[in-house]
Amino acid sequence: MTTLSRMKFAFDQISPEIVVEILGWLSPYDLLTVKVVSSTFLYLIRHNTICWIKARQNLGNIPPPPPGLSESAYASYLFCKSRCLCCNQITDLLPVSFSFRVRTCSETCTRQLFAPAKMYTISLSLQSLRQLPYLKRYLPFASWLPYEIISDGSVVYFRRHAEILHAQFISMVNERGLTAAEEEYRKESPLRQADMAAQMKHSAALYKWSFGYLTKRKHVMQANENMIKNFARQEGIKLARLNTNAKIQQTREIFGKSLTHITYLGWFVLVCGLSLVLRAIVIRDICWATLKDVRPCPELPQSRRGRIQCSRCNKVFLPGALLDHFHVKHS
Repeated sequence: MTTLSRMKFAFDQISPEIVVEILGWLSPYDLLTVKVVSSTFLYLIRHNTICWIKARQNLGNIPPPPPGLSESAYASYLFCKSRCLCCNQITDLLPVSFSFRVRTCSETCTRQLFAPAKMYTISLSLQSLRQLPYLKRYLPFASWLPYEIISDGSVVYFRRHAEILHAQFISMVNERGLTAAEEEYRKESPLRQADMAAQMKHSAALYKWSFGYLTKRKHVMQANENMIKNFARQEGIKLARLNTNAKIQQTREIFGKSLTHITYLGWFVLVCGLSLVLRAIVIRDICWATLKDVRPCPELPQSRRGRIQCSRCNKVFLPGALLDHFHVKHS
């Protein structure tokens, strides 16, 4: 049975308004997963910004995306895997620098990022300019560049950002002459400085959010690990074998990123082979409680309104009773 056919029994009989309400219980990472399941989900998520707003609130009020970055791209930037700047390994850690928007996969790579000898970052202090005179070429653009303040109190910039700005200026000089390029620089500078101030303010808000999020995520992942150990012991499954299972690994990742505890219902979803994209919809009882209280979908016959069909035996149940039936009859 495909993922879509599993979903069909639930969502073909629910109005779009109710589906949007359910999507509001997910995290940004969940929405990224759900929107690729079908064109229906993609349409609903794309045309209902409230889904993203609620998703950010569900993870400790993530600051809104900065100007020029969509909600989807913002969620991908924060939660999707990407390559470490230093060693090119894939990592799912949060960006190590929200100002530079780069990731590292370990403390070793983080030290390399800010190590003067590696030149990923540069300082434009007087001492640095004396030691490396060529850095003076970047000095006029310092107020346009995002920065980090490192442990010794010095300010460092991402070298690649400085190189790009300098290359753009040189290109303008070659095309329009030095005088025109300097005039354009003077006109553009106030706006660039204002944009940079807003970017640094947003980065500071992300740092503040990340401290609380990472603490909660650590506790949730430890609790989920203990729960998996208990399930393995109760069901006579070797933990080592369980840990190598791709679905278990994916579960740890998804539940951890979404700050969701694995419960009996969550484990039941896994052992029954249901899709993880329905995790938040199936596990969270409040979603089903919401379905009980809302108005039934008018397209269904009167006798079947507000009910959902079991995918295994085609019997029809109220949403709150479907999980109990599935556990008793089909587990």
